[in-house]
Amino acid sequence: MSAEQLKPFAGVWKRTNVDANYDAFLAAQGQGWLARKAAAVAPFTKTLTVSASEANRFDDHTSIAGLLNVSVSYLIHGSEAEARAARERKEVAVEEAMGKKSELVAWWNEETSQIVLNRVFATEGYQGFYRHSLRSETVLQLDLEIARLDGSSSVISQELFQRQP
Repeated sequence: MSAEQLKPFAGVWKRTNVDANYDAFLAAQGQGWLARKAAAVAPFTKTLTVSASEANRFDDHTSIAGLLNVSVSYLIHGSEAEARAARERKEVAVEEAMGKKSELVAWWNEETSQIVLNRVFATEGYQGFYRHSLRSETVLQLDLEIARLDGSSSVISQELFQRQP
């Protein structure tokens, strides 16, 4: 993985679409009916920046309707195996929002040209996979999966984002 592979993902991205399974994706995370309905239609912006200090680190800021803002900086490992080893060493990015805490590792999937984020919500008993891919220079696709840590169930959804000038 190189900084050149990551640079096309950098930018400001505004969500333009969620698929029909988005409500189930949010419900699997314990979100209530009103929060799910609001999240599906709220303005949602992601700002991804390649860190100035490390070429394989992203600074990621998410804003939902300007009311919920989450910023995290994470290292993008060269493979899933490297990311899993980092998790075992407790080298994770910690995120806290809406009363929940996750531990994040990320990696570059060479086969699919995706940035994959894996957030583990240990207290809640589930993990999320957030697979970022570019459909074009201006369209970011985010494939979402929430899976119970015991393997009993999972829910898949998708969001699309448009690059902003």
